[in-house]
Amino acid sequence: KSYLLLFPNPSELRPAGGFVGSVCIVTVNQGSPSRLEVHGEEYYNGHYKSRFAIPAGLGSQLKYANNSLLQRLVANIDNFELGLAAAKEQGEQSPIYSGMVLVQKQLNDLLTENGLQPIEAEDKPFDPNLHEAIAHEPSDQVPEETVLRQVSRGYRFKDRLLRPAKVVVSSGPAKK
Repeated sequence: KSYLLLFPNPSELRPAGGFVGSVCIVTVNQGSPSRLEVHGEEYYNGHYKSRFAIPAGLGSQLKYANNSLLQRLVANIDNFELGLAAAKEQGEQSPIYSGMVLVQKQLNDLLTENGLQPIEAEDKPFDPNLHEAIAHEPSDQVPEETVLRQVSRGYRFKDRLLRPAKVVVSSGPAKK
């Protein structure tokens, strides 16, 4: 995929509508998602002026540019899912519930297409790199250090952890 980013220089805006600025073309290689090819060209009033080098590290910054937006968005997704659970109590045949399920699917598809992946935690071994333990509970059915339940879903953004899953972890059989 290639993305075109325009960086106009605000001090160079022209009353007639032209600008002096930079255009940055970012190409994300599918075979190597951690590698970005970044090429810059400078334009003056829409006419090509020169090529320029992109500073080292800018490719990584561009790759994760949506990180802070997604952190705020996943908090809203949590609230949406609470509303969805409340609507489900009214009945799964409720038009409100059906509509919310469709919106949730569309939202999840959009986020997945843009690199956000939910972390599945329930019944998985506890991993401190992906999970945040908020409690331990004894369990005769679930082995020690296994996630009993997920309190809050965690997410990855591309190859980085965006937010750990908040989980309750089994402490094994109850001590007698």
